[in-house]
Amino acid sequence: MKNEIQQELKKLMCIPGDASSDEIKEVFDKVAKEIFTNYHINKNGEEYYFLEIEFYFCNKKHPDIITYPRDMDACRWFFHKSGIDLTFQSSYSRFEGKDGMVDVNHNFAFGGILIRKILKKNTGQSIDGPNKCEWELFDNFDAFGTIKNEYPILERNKKTLDVTYSTSRRTFSYSKNDEKMKKKYDELNHKVFADNVPASRERFCEFIQKELFAYEVEKEHMVSKL
Repeated sequence: MKNEIQQELKKLMCIPGDASSDEIKEVFDKVAKEIFTNYHINKNGEEYYFLEIEFYFCNKKHPDIITYPRDMDACRWFFHKSGIDLTFQSSYSRFEGKDGMVDVNHNFAFGGILIRKILKKNTGQSIDGPNKCEWELFDNFDAFGTIKNEYPILERNKKTLDVTYSTSRRTFSYSKNDEKMKKKYDELNHKVFADNVPASRERFCEFIQKELFAYEVEKEHMVSKL
C-alpha cells in the first residue's frame, strides 16, 4: 500500500515534455494541494510540514529559464545554490557534453519544487527561507555510514489536513527596465542555453509578470489543523 501511494505522487510529478503552460499550471495546483494536505517530512522522528513552496519547470512551451537544469527521476532531493528542490521527472541533453548547459535542439523538460518554509511540529517553530530549510533538514549525518532516521523522508500524513493556501508570484522579480534582470537573462542565455534560449527577453518578462507559482499556508492555520 505504501509503495502504491508513493507511486501516485511520483506519477503526478511526471509532467509530459510537450506540456503547455496551462497544463503545467494545472499540475502545480494538484501537486500543491497534495503536498500541503497529505505529506510531511520526517527526520529522526521530527515532523516538518510544508508552509511555503515555489514551482519551477522549464520546457520549450513553458519558458521558465531560471529553473536549474537537472537530469533526475521524480521525487528526489536536488541541491542547488538557491536551496533544495523536490524534483519533477527531469531530463535534458547537454550542449557539447557540458553539465548544466541545455542543448535546445533536443527535447528538454526539467524542474522541481523549491522548499521555502516549513513548520517543525514538536516546537511550533517555522523555518523560513530555502537555505535555512536545507540546513535544517540536511544536517548532522554520521560520517561513517547512513543511519536511516537521520535522513529526511517524505511521508504520507495519517490524516488529510483540511488546509487552505494562497498563490502569489515567486520571490524572483523581472522587469524590462531592470538592468540587473536584463543581465540575468543574458547570463542565462549564454551560460545555460548556449545563446539559443527558447524565449525572447520580452516573452520571458511577460511570463514572469503573470506567473503565480508560489503557494503558501499561514503558519497559525497549519498549526490549528495538526
